[in-house]
Amino acid sequence: MKHNEVKSHHLSPWLQQIRKERVSKKVDKTIRTDIAIIGGGIAGVTTAYYLLKHTKKKVILIEGSKIAHGATGHNAGQVVAYFEKPFSEIVEEYGLHLAAKAQKDVLNAWNLLKDIYRDTKIKVPLTIFKGYAGCSSVEQVLVHLHNKELRHKANIRMEKIYVADDKSVLEHVSRKYSKLYTTRSQKDILSMLQTRHKHYVAALETKKGTLNSALFCEELIHYFQHKYPKRFTLYEHSPVSKVILHKKYADLKSHKNIRAGKVILCTNGFEHIHVINKAGAATDKKFHESVIGIVSHMAGYIEENHKLPIAISYFDDKEVDSSAAYFYLTRRKYEFEGNKHCDLVCVGGPEITLRDKSKYVREKDYHPTAHKQIKKFVKSAYTAAPKNPKYSFFWHGLMGYTKTKLRIVGFEPCNSVLLYNLGCNGVGILPSIYGAKRIADLLTKKKAESTIFDPKDVRCELKKSKSDAHIRPAKIHRI
Repeated sequence: MKHNEVKSHHLSPWLQQIRKERVSKKVDKTIRTDIAIIGGGIAGVTTAYYLLKHTKKKVILIEGSKIAHGATGHNAGQVVAYFEKPFSEIVEEYGLHLAAKAQKDVLNAWNLLKDIYRDTKIKVPLTIFKGYAGCSSVEQVLVHLHNKELRHKANIRMEKIYVADDKSVLEHVSRKYSKLYTTRSQKDILSMLQTRHKHYVAALETKKGTLNSALFCEELIHYFQHKYPKRFTLYEHSPVSKVILHKKYADLKSHKNIRAGKVILCTNGFEHIHVINKAGAATDKKFHESVIGIVSHMAGYIEENHKLPIAISYFDDKEVDSSAAYFYLTRRKYEFEGNKHCDLVCVGGPEITLRDKSKYVREKDYHPTAHKQIKKFVKSAYTAAPKNPKYSFFWHGLMGYTKTKLRIVGFEPCNSVLLYNLGCNGVGILPSIYGAKRIADLLTKKKAESTIFDPKDVRCELKKSKSDAHIRPAKIHRI
C-alpha cells in the first residue's frame, strides 16, 4: 500500500460510528459552577456521570476539542482489567494488601460499567468474552505464574494459564507453580491464539471485552443533557490554558473565565495547562513533565461474515520487529455496516515514544513503517486473516504513561480544590471508570482507604480538614 493511501484513510473506526445530533457549545461567557471537569474522554464523562448521580452539584465538562476525540476515540477498543506492569512489581513496591485492593477495584469496574448500562439504558454494544495472550519465552511464562501466585494469595482469580506440554519448557518451571497452570499441546496453544507462529509456548485466558468508548461517551452526554438539563453543561472547543487554585475555589482560563468550587483533571496529563496554587505550596511542575507520551498505531479491516469475538495479545520477542512492544488483535461485530453481518478486525502494536507531548499532532500522517509492521504481522501470524485484507482504517492515539504506569486518582496534595483522574497508560477504560467512581466517593465524603493511585507530594501533606479527614495518606508516589 502506498504512503498516500495510508494518509487518506487516517480515521478511527470508533469515531466513524458517531452520528452527532447535538450542537457544540463553546465557553462564550463568564461561568460559575460547583464542579468543573477538564477532559471529555471516558474518564471525564464517567466522572460527570457519578457526580451527577450521587450529588446535587452543578457540573460542567470542558473539552479542548470534541468529546471522545482524544485517546478515547483513538484506542484499540479493548476492555481489560490488568495493569501495564507486572502485578508482582506492584506488590514489591506497595505490598500485597494495597496491590490486591487496586486489582480488585479495577476488576469491580466491570460491574460499574454494567451498572451504567442498566441505569442509563444506552444501547452501545458491549461484548464480553474469553480473550487470550500468548507468551513466546519461558521468562514471560514465569512472570505470569508469579503474578498468579500472588493474586491467589490475595484471593483473586483472574486468568487461566496454559503451558505447552514440552519438556524444554516445563523443565524451567518450578514445581511450586504446578497447581497454577494446565499443560496443553502446542497445537492447542496456537489454536487459542489463532496464530501459525510456532514459537509461542503458553497462553493466558482471561475476561476481555470490546467497546466503542467514543460512542459510549457520546451516548452518555446525550443522557446527561436530558436527565440533568439544569445541572450539566458541556463545552467543546474550549481549551483551558490555566488553572489558578485558591483556598476554596479555582479560576479557569479558557475563552472566558470559569470559577469552580472543585476542578477535576481527566486527561492523559496536563501538559497544556498551567496550574498555579495561590493557597499553599506550588504544585510540582515535574508532575506532568514526566508523563511520557506513547503514540500507538492501529489498523483495521472489515470482513463480510461473522465470527465469534476475540481479543488477543501477542508477547513476541523473536519474529516481530523489536520497535513494537507487542501486537494486539481484536475481532468484533461492526455495527456501522447496517444489516450486513460484518466483523471489524483491529490490529495494533507499533509505538513511537513522544516525550514532548505538545508535539503530538492528531492529523499527522500515519507512520508508513507502522503499517508495514502490522501488515507483516497479520499476514504471517493471524490464521483467520484473508489472503489480502483490504484495510479501511488507519489511526494512531496518544497514551500518557506515568512513571509508575498507574493511574493517578484523588486530591492534589497541595490544594484539595484540585483532583485528578488521569493517566491513560494504555489500558484505560476500566481504570477510568474506577477512578470516576472514586472521585465521586471522595467528594461525597464516603470513607475511602488509601490506594496505590493516590497522588502524593513529598512537599505537601493533605491537611486533616473536616472535608478531607476521612482520607488516610498512602505510600508516596509521584509521576
